[in-house]
Amino acid sequence: MVVLLMLVVAAALGRAEENTVTLSGTVVAVESSGTHSAIPGATVTLSGVDVSRKVIADDRGSYSFTIVPPGRYGIEAVAPGLQGSATIDVKAAQSVDVLIVMTIASLKESVTVNADTEATMLVDSQQQTEITRSTILNSPTKDDRADTLLPLIPGVVRGPDGLINMKGARSSQGGALLNSASVADPATGIPAMNLPIDVVQSTTVISNPYDPEYGRNVGAVSKVETTTGNFNNFHVSLQNVFVRPRKRDGDFVGIESATPRTTITGPLVKDKIAFTESFEYRFIRTPVESLPQLQRDMKFEGFTWFNQVDANLSSRQTMTASFMLNPQKLNYLGLNTFTPQPSTPDLHQRGEMAAVQHRFAISSDSLLVSQFSFKRFDVDVTANSGAPYEQTVETTNGGFFDQQARRSKHTEWREIYQFERRGPLGSHLLKVGTD
Repeated sequence: MVVLLMLVVAAALGRAEENTVTLSGTVVAVESSGTHSAIPGATVTLSGVDVSRKVIADDRGSYSFTIVPPGRYGIEAVAPGLQGSATIDVKAAQSVDVLIVMTIASLKESVTVNADTEATMLVDSQQQTEITRSTILNSPTKDDRADTLLPLIPGVVRGPDGLINMKGARSSQGGALLNSASVADPATGIPAMNLPIDVVQSTTVISNPYDPEYGRNVGAVSKVETTTGNFNNFHVSLQNVFVRPRKRDGDFVGIESATPRTTITGPLVKDKIAFTESFEYRFIRTPVESLPQLQRDMKFEGFTWFNQVDANLSSRQTMTASFMLNPQKLNYLGLNTFTPQPSTPDLHQRGEMAAVQHRFAISSDSLLVSQFSFKRFDVDVTANSGAPYEQTVETTNGGFFDQQARRSKHTEWREIYQFERRGPLGSHLLKVGTD
């Protein structure tokens, strides 16, 4: 009886092997010369009725599927940037070899939108729009500086003179704050200092800055808050280390632009005192194409050094001290087709600012903020030639006619106390202060 059962099983297995086949082949790409090149590591998928298998091609581009029942199958091969497919009818007791020719995969674009608890741009009921840190780091900006973020906000545009205009007012009719301290030129009211985006935590535009703490403004107020230093670990970043050569008349002549910057942050006393230091050097030549090859460039050169120290004095008291140095030099200001280099002026600016801010949480619903800031901003306008200034129909001759030397400084001390009061008419947030 046992022998008979074994004979029946052996016969059944023999019939099953007769109804299965081995399917193998090679994955290749066709070169421009017409020769075939094997594609190793390609993923090959076999699909059919009640059959789905996947293998990886070996170093010679070969693949193999064993014990495949008869039927119609689709074979698809995929590799980085390549794809190929084939269809085959498999018959019983037949070994099949399938060559899969791969071609360049078609470009497919997809956008995935995920919900995020952190909004990249916040607008509140007081018409105050804020750009948060994630947008600052990820949005494309022309020169990676704080003022280039402002046109992302509705109602903020950059005028033909390169200055930022907010809420339809001129640049001098608005306000500019850095950590609540004014960075406007004391003489003109135009924002005079700027920061690289590496140290910017948020940028806010207040459309209706009519509270007394913002001063007298017709337009809006921009407010920049810097990042807090890292109290636990050191972090160093280095950006834009490569320079761009200047090409004139088919040859490389000097440097067209160089904008390296670095930022360092870390603890001085762990969990107590942290520092942030940022250096940026900017050298940029801007050509006027209608002028001669080597006499067509306006040249900007500037340096920004920002230093900040954050301290946790106690569970209720924190303090931030910052210092910024921002000298700039612009050669051939106003260069154009009708005003050559000798007739343009040079503009030299020297700005420095120091500020200390102390925050004291007196209770859970009251806060006292004390701030002292000092700012100096000097400007010199000099001529490139001592010859008399002459304007003609086609060009301008001589040196610039108006030389200027301006010295200005601004010292400010602010005390602001805000507290909450609850009564029969509800809760009220009150703020009093002096400047």
